[in-house]
Amino acid sequence: MALLLVIITMLWLARVPLLISVANHYLEPRNLSLTCLDFHLESLDDVVIEHLCLNTPDARVAVTDAHWAGSANKLKIKTVSVDHTPQAGSASPTDQPLRWDIPELPQIDIDSLHLNSPLLKHKLTFSLQYRQPQLNVQGPVMLAATLENNLLRGSLSWRPRDLGTFIDLPETLDPALLDSPIQSDWRFDGQHLSSEHQLALNQVFTLPKTETADACTLALTAQGRLSIDLNLLGSDVSLDASALPVNANVQQCAHRLPELPVPGSLELIQIRIPEPVRLSKKQLHIPVLRISSDSPLEAVIELNGIESDFSHLSTNYQLSGNLNSAKFSGGGHVSLSELSGISNMDAQAISQRLNLSASSYHLYMPKWQHEQVSLNDLNLDLDAEWKADTGLHAVLKVTAEGIQEQTRLGKKLQLTFNVTAKDIDRAEGTLQANIKEFSQDNVRIQGIKHQSQWRYADQQLSLTGNTSAQSVRALTVDISQPQLMHQGQMSVSKDTLATLPESLKSAHTLTLPSGFNGELTQQGQTIWLNIPSQPYKRLSAPLKKALPKFLPGSGEFSANLSYRLDTGKTQAQVNLSDIDFGYATYLVEGVNAKVNVQADSGQLQIAPTTLSIDRVDTGIDVRDIRARIASDNDTVFMQEINGKVFDGQFTIDKVELTDASQTSVLSLNNLDMARILALQQETGIDVQGRISGKIPLKIEHRQVEVSNGTLFNLNKGQLRITDNAAFASLKQTQPQLAPVLSLLQNLEFNQLKSDVSMDKEGLVNLKMQIKGHNPDKKQDVNFNYSHEENVYTLLRALRLGDEIQDKLEQGIK
Repeated sequence: MALLLVIITMLWLARVPLLISVANHYLEPRNLSLTCLDFHLESLDDVVIEHLCLNTPDARVAVTDAHWAGSANKLKIKTVSVDHTPQAGSASPTDQPLRWDIPELPQIDIDSLHLNSPLLKHKLTFSLQYRQPQLNVQGPVMLAATLENNLLRGSLSWRPRDLGTFIDLPETLDPALLDSPIQSDWRFDGQHLSSEHQLALNQVFTLPKTETADACTLALTAQGRLSIDLNLLGSDVSLDASALPVNANVQQCAHRLPELPVPGSLELIQIRIPEPVRLSKKQLHIPVLRISSDSPLEAVIELNGIESDFSHLSTNYQLSGNLNSAKFSGGGHVSLSELSGISNMDAQAISQRLNLSASSYHLYMPKWQHEQVSLNDLNLDLDAEWKADTGLHAVLKVTAEGIQEQTRLGKKLQLTFNVTAKDIDRAEGTLQANIKEFSQDNVRIQGIKHQSQWRYADQQLSLTGNTSAQSVRALTVDISQPQLMHQGQMSVSKDTLATLPESLKSAHTLTLPSGFNGELTQQGQTIWLNIPSQPYKRLSAPLKKALPKFLPGSGEFSANLSYRLDTGKTQAQVNLSDIDFGYATYLVEGVNAKVNVQADSGQLQIAPTTLSIDRVDTGIDVRDIRARIASDNDTVFMQEINGKVFDGQFTIDKVELTDASQTSVLSLNNLDMARILALQQETGIDVQGRISGKIPLKIEHRQVEVSNGTLFNLNKGQLRITDNAAFASLKQTQPQLAPVLSLLQNLEFNQLKSDVSMDKEGLVNLKMQIKGHNPDKKQDVNFNYSHEENVYTLLRALRLGDEIQDKLEQGIK
C-alpha cells in the first residue's frame, strides 16, 4: 500500500511533464509542440489552467487563466496571445490532407484574443464567444459564423478602407475605391479556407506629367464575384476571377501607349481570367489571361499557361483584332528570368533576361496612311525570335499594291527585312525590295530591285548595297537598266531620333550598260549628283528613244547637281563640249555650252549663259552660231542669236522655248546672192550682189509664219543668163515675152527689192521689183516678178540621196 501511495505521489508530481510528453506525441505529426503547461484541479470536472504554450513553425500561442467547468460544459479563457513569426522558406512537414474532426464543443468565452504579426500595423485584440453553432468575434472586425459538421461558415460586409486597421494602404488609392462595399461569404474545413466576394470597385489613377507626356487619368472598374480557396496545409491559394471582369478606360492616356500599326486609338480595355489561378509559395499558374479592347479597335491578347516560380516567368500568347477593315493576328512565347529587381532595370539589362518569339504575325490593311505617305492593300508578315543568349533573328515581309507620297506613286511593293542582333546595341541584316513601278511628275521607273546589307554598332548605322531598274523615263528620255551602288552611314541614338536625316551620309555610283556613269552623294538634307566628263554618246540609247531621228556623234558631257530634300531647291550646271549630232537629214557640229539652272518652289531659273554651235547643215550651211540662254518667270528663252549664212550674217532678237504664241525678228545682213541662187542648183544663171533684210516671225506651236518681210540690195549687182534650158524654153513658148526676157540676160541692177511672206506649211511668196540697165541693149529695165516655192520641200530635196546621208553619218563620227 505504501508503494502504491509513493507511485501515485510521483505521478502527481510529474503530471505536467508527462502530459506535455503525451500531448507532443500526438501533436508532432501536425508540426505542433506544447512547451509549457501549468494547471490544477478544483474537482474532477473543474480544471484551471494557469498557463499553456503552444508552438507552430510560424507562430507561438500562449493561453492564460483558462477555466474548464465540466458539469456546465463551459470553457472560459481570460487571455489568448498569438505571436506570428513567418519563416522564410518554411515548408509543410506532410502532404497528407488535414482531417478536422471537431467534437461537440462546450460553451467558449475568450475575453482577450491578442494577434501580433509583422504583417500588421499593430497588435489587434478581439473577444470571442461560442454558443453552438454560433461563433461571434468582436473587436476591430465584427464577425458572426456558424460551426456545423466540421465546417465553419460566415459572411462579412466590409470596405477596403477597413484594411487600414490592419495594414498600411497606398496613399494613392482613390477614396471611392476605399469606400466600395464588399460582401464576403466564407467557409473553413480545417484545411481549406474558401471565400466568395461580391465586388463593385471603382478606382481612378492619375499618371504624373513626364518629359514626353502630359498628366492623364486611368479609370478602373471591377464588378462581379471573386472566389478564393486557401489550402492552409500547403499554403496554396486558388483564385477564381472568371466572374470578375476588370475594365480600364485609357482614352485620356492613349498617347502613352505604344503606337498602333493601324490608324485609331484604344479607349476601353477589359481584362478577364476565365479559369482559376493557382498560387503557392513556390509557383504561380494562370491558365488563361485575356485582354481585349472594344470599338474602334477590337483586339484580343490571350496569354496561355502563365507559369512563374517567382524567379522565372513564361507564357504563350495569341493576338488578333480588327479596326476599320484592318486585320491582324499572331502568336508566340515569352519567358523572363531573374525577376528580382527587374522594375528598376534598363532595356539592356531586361534584354539579357528575356526570351521572346513572334510567329506568323500577319497584318492586312486596305489603306495605311502616315502624314503624306499612304499604302494600299498593305500586307505585313513577321517571324521573329529574341533569345537572351543568342540575340535577335527576325524576318519582316511587306507587300503593298499601291504606294503614294504626295506626288510620288508606286505599284506593287515587295520588301523583305532580315535582322540579327546579339543585343540591342549591335545588329546587322539585309534588306530586299522590289517595286514594279514608281512615278513622280514626269519621271517613271519600272522594275526596281534593291538589295543591301546593313550594320548597327556604336550608335552608327551603315549600309552597302545596290539598286537596279528595268527602265527609267524622265520627260521623254528613256534609260534602260540603270544600276546604283550604295554606301551610307548615320548616327542613331535616342538623342538623335528627331534629327536622323541630318546625320545621314551616303554615296552612290550610277552606271548604265553603255558605260555612262555618275556619282551621287548625300549629307543630311542635301544631295549632290556629279556626272564626270565623258562621251555623251553613252547616252545614245535613251536619246534615240526620246528622239527617234537623233543620231549621236562625238563630244563630251558633264553635269553637277545639288538638291535639298527639305525645301526641294535644286541647283545644276550642265556642260556640253564639242557636241556633234545628226537629226533626220540635218547635221549639227561643235555645240558648246555651260548652263546653270536653279529650281525652287516649281520655278525654273536659268542664269544667262552662252551657247555656241560651229555649224548647222540643213541644206543651208549656217556657221558660227551664238546665242544667250536664260529664263524669266519659269520661261526659257534664247536671245542675241547670231551667226553666218550665205557669206553674210543673221540675227534673231529673242525666241522663247515654249509652244505659246510669240513674235520675233530675223535680221539678214550682207548675204551673197550667188550662194542663195545656188540652192536652186540651176546652171547658166549667175548673180552677183549682196542683200539684207528684215523678216518678222510669228511662232506658235513650233510653226513659223512670215508676213511683211523685206529684202533689198546693198549695192549694184549683175545678172547673167547663158545657156539656161528653162530660160530658153520660156522664150520659145512665150515669144511675146522674148524681148523683155532678153533684157535680163545681161542686167546690171541698182535696185532689188522683195516682199516676203511664208505660211505655216513653209510656202514662201516673193514679190520682187528689179531696176537696172542692159548694157548690150543700152536700155533701162524695170522688172516685177513673183515667185512661190515651199522652202521645206526645197530643203528636203537638197538633203535627199544616199550620198548626203553617208556624208551626214561620216560627219558625226
